[in-house]
Order: sequence, then C-alpha cells, then structure tokens
Amino acid sequence: MGSNAEQRTDTNRKRFKVPSGFDPSVHGEKFLRKIEDRFGAGFRIESFDPGAQELMVVRESAVAEFVDDGESIHVGLPDGTQESQGPKVAKQYEALKPGWRITDFRPYAKPGYATMRQMTEQEVRVRDAIATVLRVARTPWKVQVREDSDGGFALQLPESYSPAAHDQKLQEVAETSAGSPGWFIQIDPKSLRGQIIPGELPTFPTAVSAPLDRSVPGFTDASDTPWYKVPLGTALGVPGEPQGPEFSVDLKAAGHILMQGTPGSGKTVTINAFIWWAVNCGAKLAITDTPDKSVDFMWARDYCMDGGWGCETYPEMVATSQLVYDEGKRRAQVLRQKGVANWFEVADKDPSFAPLIYVIDEFTVLTTKKPEPKSLDEDHPKRVAIAMENSYKDLLSVNIQQIILEMRFAGIFVLLATQVGNTNTGITTAMKIGCGNRILMGSRPSDRQRANAFSDADSVPTVPPHITGAEGVSKGVGAGEFEGQHPTIFKGYYATAAQFKASLDAKPSLARTSHPRPTQEEISRALSEDDDLDEDDRAFGAASTNPFGDEGPRRGRPSTSAGMNAARELGLTGAAAANYAGKYDMREAGRDG
Repeated sequence: MGSNAEQRTDTNRKRFKVPSGFDPSVHGEKFLRKIEDRFGAGFRIESFDPGAQELMVVRESAVAEFVDDGESIHVGLPDGTQESQGPKVAKQYEALKPGWRITDFRPYAKPGYATMRQMTEQEVRVRDAIATVLRVARTPWKVQVREDSDGGFALQLPESYSPAAHDQKLQEVAETSAGSPGWFIQIDPKSLRGQIIPGELPTFPTAVSAPLDRSVPGFTDASDTPWYKVPLGTALGVPGEPQGPEFSVDLKAAGHILMQGTPGSGKTVTINAFIWWAVNCGAKLAITDTPDKSVDFMWARDYCMDGGWGCETYPEMVATSQLVYDEGKRRAQVLRQKGVANWFEVADKDPSFAPLIYVIDEFTVLTTKKPEPKSLDEDHPKRVAIAMENSYKDLLSVNIQQIILEMRFAGIFVLLATQVGNTNTGITTAMKIGCGNRILMGSRPSDRQRANAFSDADSVPTVPPHITGAEGVSKGVGAGEFEGQHPTIFKGYYATAAQFKASLDAKPSLARTSHPRPTQEEISRALSEDDDLDEDDRAFGAASTNPFGDEGPRRGRPSTSAGMNAARELGLTGAAAANYAGKYDMREAGRDG
C-alpha cells in the first residue's frame, strides 16, 4: 500500500507578561514547563522585552509531518520534545486524529517521531488494563495490542514484564477486560510476545468413570516402584484444556493420607479407587471401619490379608491394627538384618514385603469415648460395658498412631479418613504431621474446615463457583495438598462397588484371604500378654452377643466364681463379665471378712 506524506507548519505565538526581575537565562526553562502544562509541548522563547516585561514564545511545526502508509501514521515531533512529554503529546495528537492512538513514541530519534494506529475500543481497553498491571499506564504505547480474527488479542509487552510479578494479574485482565472467565493468557518471556485466547472455564463431567480396564503395574520388589503413584481421579484442567490430567497421590513422597469430608462428599468412592489400585498392584490390605459403615468396603473383604478385616467388633478392630503393627515390627527387624534404613531400598522379590495398605474409615467415630454413666455403680453392667468399650478405643487409637508415626519406613501406608480431623476428634498433631498427603472432599468447605485440613490452606485452590453451582458436577470433588506435588482440585474416579469387585474377581492371580476376620487367637494376643489360650477360652469368647465385641484383657481360663455366675445371669460375657465378676468377688470377700 502506498504512503501519503503531508507536510504542515503550524506557527503558534503567544505573548506573556512576566514579573519584574525575570531573566530568560535563569527562569526561562521553568516558565516553558508551565506553558507546556497549559498549552502543550514544543514552545520556545522567541523574544523578551525587559522594558515592557513581555515574553514572546513560539511553537513551530507542532504537527510537522504526517506520513500515512495506510495502516499507521508516522508523526514528526517538534524539536526538543522529551520522553516525559509523551502523555501530553499523545493527548494532543490523538485529539487531532479521533480513533487513532499513539502506538510508538521516539522523541530522541533523528528526527523524533511518533506512530499512530487506528484502534478499536476493545483494543484500547485491553491495552490500558495491561499497561496498568505493568505500571506503564502513563505510557501505554509500550504495550502493543491487536485484536485477532478469533476475538482474542496478540500482545507485545515491554521489558518491565515479569512472569512471577504479573502473570496472575494479567490472567485477570484476560477474564475481565478482554473477555470472560475461561479466557486465558500465554506469554513467551524471552520474546515478550503473547496472546489472550478465548476459552471456556475448565470443569468436570458429572462422573469420571474409573478406568477399570487399564494396565496396572504389579508389585515386584520395593525398589521397583511404578505402583506408588496411585491414580484417584482427574485434576481440574487449566483454561484451554478440555480435561485436566489424571490426579495421583505419590506414596513414595509421603506414605500416609489424611482424608476429611462430611457425609456425601465423596470420601467412600475415592477410597474405593485407592483400594482397587492397591490390590491390583499386589499390595496387602487391611481395613478398619464401624460395623454399619463397613458395608461400603464389603466388596474388598476377600482381598484383605488374613485377619485384615477389622470391622465387625471392637476387639477385632484392635486385633487388625495389632496385626498391621506387628507386621511393621517384623519388617523393621528384617531391614536391620539387611542393613537398609527404608523399605523402598529393598530389592528382594519377596512377596511378604509387598506394600501393606491400611484403610481406617470414620476414625473419630471409632475412637471417641462414650461418657460413663457415673450415677450407676462401678460394677453396674452398663457402666462396665461402656468402660470396656472405651478401653478398646484407647488401644485402637494408640495402635493407629504408632503405625502412622513409626511404620512408613517399613512399607506400611495408611489412609486415615474422618469427617473432621483435629485434636478434639482424636487426630493428634503428630498424626497430622505424619500424614503428608491431605485431602478435603466436598465442593463447599468452610474456611475453618480448610484451615483444619491443610497445613497451608492459602496455597490450596478452592473449588470454583461454576463447579460448586453445577448440579452433579460438584459430586465427588475435593482439594488436595501433597508432598512433592502442587495443590490441586480434583474429582474422584467413580465405579460401583460391584464393578470394583468384578474387576478384581476377574483376576485369579490376586491373593485372597483365608480368613478375613481376626481369629480368636489373634484377638486374644492383641488384648492380652498371654498367648496360651486354650479351646475353652476361645469357645467362651465365641459366645459373645455384644455388638462391639466381648473379648477383653484377661489371663487364662474364664472364672467360674460366684461373681462370674452372677455376671452370666445378667447376660454379660467376655471382658465385661470378667470385670464385673472381679469386683463382685472382691466385694463378697470383704463381707465374709
């Protein structure tokens, strides 16, 4: 396209009265600055009459030359124009050419010039917003903006741009001044070129189907660890990506997971995906849950290690936790013999050293003690039964804490799930520190819940409003804070319990339990220092009808004293009966004395 040059000389003279004592050589520069503030740049002193105290100033070639090449106009600048005069020059020239904006300003070139280009209102709005972010609002021509055919914008940024300092604010410009939420910005820090790209907000489908037909890395030895990145769902994508990457928890970076969330938030389905992966990889499995809630994991019962289903009674819960802890101690002894400090260093292809996954659900319900009815006598059956139940809870809590704090190095990995995890609900500070992976399920947690769930809640993103408000989409969504990974928003994999079970059942090579529930011998060993219980002892314990279990700490055979007969008449069995009988017999002995 050809150019069109137009030369114009505009002479503008102004006469001013000056105060007595005015000396152009001393006061002239300051006076010219005041004139520029009022009338614009380009004036010079033409003459001074000291008798009349009059100063004549003149501005020539205020618009010296317009060179129109069809897309832009190159404008000559008056001699002596300074960089600091740019905003005033821009205002002057842009007033002369409505719809055109200064896009380049070079007063020190020989000769000095400015470049103007027609800009749409949207281009001007985006340019000015970016210039404000980059702190060049007075000289916005340092930011180049052109609207693309797709509605986005091509950018050229000044050298003051810094990714760390400006990217977050520039993303806000993309979502507000340029477009709407979902638009995003991309910048090459080396070339300083960038784009604002139209897009939609990243979201989730109503369900993320668990990929049950995927290839799963089987466990060979502890040092061969492709299994340890456990996929649990899909991470929320970034603008421009229709779907985010797979979300995984790295058990090598941090061995234990603390998962919190209210009922219905999606804890169970996420735990199911965790269990499915672990069992598929050849891990040993143990589960402790309340009798009612354990139905959620019944599908995995046959894949627990022997005695690893600790869900039916409190003594069985204690026994399962003790079995896990004892296995950790066995491994610790083997590691010492091998001269290695960490299970991940073991290269032996020993199936007994497979990872051991211990899932504990509803921890707070399991370990919160019931208040004793102190208005009842100490030997009242109900008070005795509650005291025994609380003692089981103490044992269970102690075992779980020991496993978390002591056994990660032995290849034991805990997923501890609860509604609220703090010291008031039994989750000690040491346990929280021991769980380097933190997950909070639910799309609308309160600030208090977030502060309680994460070590640095401010660094963990919140679930965006367009997800929390979308029916079905928010189901199964959570946020996570992890060792060695960026905090993220994710949606857990979903499959029915029957689908998870069918997938495992189709693989005959997977290990199955010979007895999921702890045996009477395993229970007694967990609750007593005496391992030599005979068949009568086990038969007595098997007669229990207490829904929370009836095996308490006892030694040898059950008593056949008057106290035990009285306990049986009251319907007491096991530890509750033994406790009642002991107090009964002591009281009767005192009367006889």
